[in-house]
This record gives sequence, structure tokens and C-alpha cells, in this order.
Amino acid sequence: MVIPELKKLISKGETKATIERLLEFVSTYYTRFAPEVLMISSRFNQINLERNRGTLPIDDYKIEMNSITYSLLQIIESIEGLTEDNFKKKKRKEDVIELVAELDKRFAQSRRNANTIKSNPTRLREKNDVARELGDIFINHPELIDDFYNTSSEGIITGIANKYKRVPEISAIDFFESVAKNISGNFTKCCIVNALAEIIYTGQLRFGDDERIYNLLDILNPNSAQTVEKNISRVNTELNYFLGKVISDRAE
Repeated sequence: MVIPELKKLISKGETKATIERLLEFVSTYYTRFAPEVLMISSRFNQINLERNRGTLPIDDYKIEMNSITYSLLQIIESIEGLTEDNFKKKKRKEDVIELVAELDKRFAQSRRNANTIKSNPTRLREKNDVARELGDIFINHPELIDDFYNTSSEGIITGIANKYKRVPEISAIDFFESVAKNISGNFTKCCIVNALAEIIYTGQLRFGDDERIYNLLDILNPNSAQTVEKNISRVNTELNYFLGKVISDRAE
């Protein structure tokens, strides 16, 4: 079992090695800890990047690292409480792709069914369920995302957006730029907008990423339902706030 090794690494203060070992673990086995491990890895890389740039004060860096260490300890303790029977090795890529295709068909069917369902919560529930299942797959198999650049399948897009909402990564902008012009569904647009919001919150933006997000929001806005327009406006405001803009100069 991986626990003794992880405990030894964390006790020595080898945070990077601990994260790498956990990443290896979640890349081999299906586990509910995968999103947390991926988030910690992203956060660790981000704060070290900021430290190297000189934009993160040493006291803030220490606080962030202590928080990461605490989160790692919680994950290790949670894994320690489980038996090896709780962890199943991941399926072959061919089997996973087949499952993705089945879920994509379910999503398409749920869109067709929407015309005959009067209740908004009922219409959204099935789409949310499928998006979540697809999100789980892309969390566990992020390497598959490269196969779906430029896709017009809104089921696949919502699944990948769900993944990036739960595990925000700056690479999401590249994917969303490749598919944004292919999207017509309001549910899909909302999924992307929500994922972009989470990326903003994590502070991963690099120089020029703000304009890329503004452009994506501009592409998604036309012919959208009122709820989508409000969501886009909210994220525009959040991005303005993150950048230190009290009033958006784009609206003037």
C-alpha cells in the first residue's frame, strides 16, 4: 500500500514528492480523491510560480504551503482508512471512449426530451447527471481531452467543462477557444461560463488570459437565454474585480 511511503515523504517535508506520488496513485486507480489531488497539485505549482516571480510574499508563501500540507495529510488519512478493495484499476482507453460515447448519446437524448418536459428542474437534472458522469471520466482520464479539441458534441463539451469547474486548470481556455463557436445550447454555455469563473478564482491567469476570457464570453453571449446572459455578466464583473477594475472599461 502507498500509505507508508506517503507518510515518510510528508514527515520529511517533501511536499512535491508527496504530490507526485499521489498523482501517480490517482492516475492508476479510480478514487474519489482525484479532484482534490489535482487541485492541490495545481495550487502547489501556482504558488511556486508566484514565489519564483517574486509576486508572493514569503509569509503568504508559508501560509499557503502549510495549508497544502494540511490538505495532503487529510487525504492520506482518508486513504489510510480504506482497504485496497476500495480501489479499482482504471479501464483501458478503448473501454473509456466507449463509455464516453454512450454518455454523449444520453446527453443528446436528454436535449431532445427537453421539448416534452415542462419542469425546468426535471429538464436540467438529466443533463447535470450526464455532465457529472462525463466530468468524472475526464477527471480520471485528463489525457482524453486532447482527442476532443474542436468537437461540436455538446455532451462532450459539458463533460469537459464539468471537469474544469471541479478541477480548474488554465489549459481549459485552450479547449474552450477550440469549441466556443460550435455551441448553441444554453446549458452548455452555462457550464463553460461556470468553469471560467472557477479558473478566475484560483488566480492562475497569466498575461493575456484575461482578454482571452473576455473574448470567450463575447462569443458565448449572442442568442443566449437571459439566464446565460446574466451568468456571463456575473463572470465579466468577477474578472473585472480580479483585475482591479471597479467599472469595466469595456462597457464604456
